[in-house]
Amino acid sequence: MEVHVQDTFIGSNSADYGGAIYSIKDKMIMDFNRVTFEDNRALKTSGWFAYGGGAIQLYWFGSAATDATKVTIRESTFRNNWAASDRGHHIMQIWNYDAGKGNTTFTTVNTKFTGSSNIFWGTDYKTSSGNENYFISPRTCSSSPAPCSVHPFVGTCTDDNKNGVYCSCAAGHIGGCALLEVSLRRPEQALQM
Repeated sequence: MEVHVQDTFIGSNSADYGGAIYSIKDKMIMDFNRVTFEDNRALKTSGWFAYGGGAIQLYWFGSAATDATKVTIRESTFRNNWAASDRGHHIMQIWNYDAGKGNTTFTTVNTKFTGSSNIFWGTDYKTSSGNENYFISPRTCSSSPAPCSVHPFVGTCTDDNKNGVYCSCAAGHIGGCALLEVSLRRPEQALQM
């Protein structure tokens, strides 16, 4: 299954877990381009180790050797999302593979995440354990294929830890590349003149 979301504001949603998006699927391809996730809430607080993911909860399962899930987030913003469980205020990953994290790849490019604690959370379903260190880290500049491969952001690549990578704009790009925080208008603001 493939999901592609582009130039969208996803905000003010709530659910027990995965406040804006909850995905339970193996062999999934998800691409988010220029998406703002804001003020989404995961409401469950206790009772199960997998509650969390203020904006997104991704649950992968299957055979680690054959079931590859690929998530890519580019030029997006995660702001003021909240998980009542304090597990992954922006993103929570749960993996339930035969052997560890499987072939899952997680890529974030030129994406802004606000907040400082527990914004990412990973959980190993088989052992019922998790924390920020279980989170499948985003691909780095040295990954293959290179994360800085979508025009015009094909310039210098800089690793930014759990935030993924920052890719500079290609030299000579007409119009320039202002890498400012994505600020898509909320739907109710789009009609204001």
